[in-house]
Order: sequence, then structure tokens, then C-alpha cells
Amino acid sequence: MSRDRRSQGARPWLRPRSSTARVVAAARRAVDAFPLTSLGVVVISGASIALLHYGIDRLDLVLLVVGGAFIALTGLSLLAVVSTSIGLWAHLRRRTAATEAVEVECGHPHRTGFSLGVVRWLPFVDVTWTWVEPPAELRITVDRGRLIEEVTGQRRGVVAGVVRRMVVRDSFGLCAIAWTWRDDQPLRFVPTVGALRTIEVIRGMSAGEELPHPEAPAEGGPFDMRHYAPGDPIRFVLWKVFAKSRELLVRTPERALEPARQTAAYLVTSRADEAAAGAARLAVAAGVLGTGWSLGADGCPEPATTPGMALDVLTRSASTPEDRGGNDLAEFLSHHASRDTSRLVVFVPGRPGPWLGPVAAAVRSHGARLELVIGVDGISRVRPRGLERLLRRADGTTAATGETEVLVTELQEVLHALRGATVTVVDRRAGQIFTADHLRAMEAA
Repeated sequence: MSRDRRSQGARPWLRPRSSTARVVAAARRAVDAFPLTSLGVVVISGASIALLHYGIDRLDLVLLVVGGAFIALTGLSLLAVVSTSIGLWAHLRRRTAATEAVEVECGHPHRTGFSLGVVRWLPFVDVTWTWVEPPAELRITVDRGRLIEEVTGQRRGVVAGVVRRMVVRDSFGLCAIAWTWRDDQPLRFVPTVGALRTIEVIRGMSAGEELPHPEAPAEGGPFDMRHYAPGDPIRFVLWKVFAKSRELLVRTPERALEPARQTAAYLVTSRADEAAAGAARLAVAAGVLGTGWSLGADGCPEPATTPGMALDVLTRSASTPEDRGGNDLAEFLSHHASRDTSRLVVFVPGRPGPWLGPVAAAVRSHGARLELVIGVDGISRVRPRGLERLLRRADGTTAATGETEVLVTELQEVLHALRGATVTVVDRRAGQIFTADHLRAMEAA
């Protein structure tokens, strides 16, 4: 991936916008800078009419007092909001951003290090903020008199900074001032493993038969030794050893070992690939890929060979465009399939997309040698309706959790297109693993 593409993926506000978007943004900034809210405009207008028209012109003392009180209240609120906004703006301009990236695991609240202290104690003033870029669920908590920011990531990725929308309003809702502030604090959102605790993609060294593998060369000596046990043939007793050590030892055939083959793993990206990325992260962290493994992903030309590099590859792969999902898989497999000791494992999403064509072509090329791990966040039999359907994005994720629950029909479409390879479905939300027998039973149901 080029540096320009990474920069655009890391800082979305640097992307060029249309003239309409610029006009809308300018109008939004003008509205945010206006200190009175709609309620404040109504109150100040009514109070002015009551004070000037009825109180002064018609000498209505009640409306004179009421109008003057509301105008004074609005003026105090306006003074508090404007002075607090100026002080907070100056404080944020002087703030030095940290250079070390903060790691946030998606799906779990994490403190980013951003907090405000003095504004917590200002009377009649409330200070809040939200994230404009990147999209995330934000919660502001109070700890020892400070406003602490806790963020829950929805999509993995690396960002060079955060755009916050700061809002200062009074307690009565009469005045409010808002503005956007760009913080250069780098963040890295890593995929979460969810409820998954283990995943089986390779067994490493496993005990074989008592005879060596017929297609592999014998490794080690042809015989092993152990202490004599009742029933062992006498002809296997080592009499020379017994004469010297007075211990009965017998020869026993050495058990063959099946060498652990090198695993080449790959992550296919799409808008619904968070569960697959979490499964790939668990496979790396749990060490089930064996030794000498390598992990590649769409948009990352260099595969990872260490856990730290693997987490970085999984995180940066989120910036791959939707239509590029799976395009680099054929080159990756052709490079590793030439090795007789390679084992090919591909982590794919559970929802159909542009990635399905390249992966299906890879299945036709490599057949049963290809092992597919499909990651989902729950399997639903009913299509969402009503409010639930409105809350879902185009990729099937929910705005609150970012989970990618798939329909049974969608999963069956993926399984049908990838028929011919060894397939395992992992449910990150439930922590379950569905093997081929489970999938056949599900399809029959």
C-alpha cells in the first residue's frame, strides 16, 4: 500500500470534499458559533417584548420584573458560555499531543488520555464533546473531579488524530457554542477476539503410528528403550545393559512424529470482516499457527512473521477499499503454495461481497488444500424489520456495537460459493466454533 493511501485512510478529513459539502460545513460552523440556542432566541425575544412593550410602555410592573429577570439570566448564561469557550479554546490550543499511539481494542471501552478538569466545577456551564472522525462510541465519565473520555471503537484501523466537536452550553439550555478541534493524538484500533477462547487451525507435532510415515524419511533411531514391563517379549531385553546396570531395559519401536507444517494465513477484508480479523488475531496470539508461520492481508504487501507485526497487519488492512477485498489473495497463495510444507489458511467474512469472487477462484485452484475460517458475530434466521432494520448499516453492522450478524441465507451463499475447501465457522459473539458436521445440520434444517 502506498503512503498516500495510508494517509488518506488514517486521516479522513484530508480527503477532498465537494463544493456542496464545503458549503454545508461552513453553514454548520456559523450555526455552531452563534451563542444563542433556539430556546434562547425565544426566551430573549419574549423577555424583550415583556420588558419594553408591556413593562416600560404600559407600566406593567409584573412583566417588567419578569422580562428583566429573563434578560439578566440570558445575559449571565451568555457571559458564562462565551468566557468558558474562549478559555477552553485557548487551553486546547496550548495542549501538547502525545506522540505514542494509544491502543484501543474494538468493542471494549478504553481511556484515550484526554480529560478536562477545571470546567467540571464551573457554575451554570456544561462541557461535552463527541467524535467526528473516526467513528466511535464515546462516553464521558467523572473521576476525581475531571471529565474522562472513554471510547469504544467500532472499526479497527490506524488513525493519525481525532476530530472532536466541543460543545459548551449553559445549564438552562439558553446558550451554546460549538466548534471542531483536531487532536494529533495517534490511535490504533485493534480487532477484538470477543468471546472466542480457542481456535483450531493446526495441531503442530502430533503422535503418529508405531511405524515411520511411509512417504517421509525416518527421523531418529529405529528403536527406543524403556524399562521392562510384564508381558514384554524376552528377545527385546538388552542383556548387556542388564549385566552392567542390573536394570531390565527393553527395545521398543520408536513412535513416528508428523512434522508440523508451516502455516501461511491470510485475511480477506470487507466491511463485515471484524469477526474474521478477531479470529485471525486469536490464532496468532494463541500460537495455534505453529512455528515459522506467516500472515498476510489485503492492502499489506509484506506478510507478518511475528505477533506484533501480525497485529499491525490486521489493523492496517481495514483501510483497504471494499472493491479490493481478496484481490491480493491469488498472489499470496501462489507464493506459498509452491512449498510442499505449507498449510494454507484463509480468514474470510461471513457476508457476501466483492471478495467472494477472488476467494472462490482460489478454492477452485487449490481445492481441499485450502482451509477457510469464516468469522461471524452471530447467525440470525430472521431478517431485521422496523426500527432494528433502520439501525443497521449497509454492511449489516449495528451503530452501537459494530457487530456483523449474518443471516443463514447469506452464510449459505458463502458456503455454496466456497464449496470444495475445508470450512470452519467461528462465532465471535457466542464463542462457538461450527465444524463441517454442524454446517451440514444447519443447512438441512
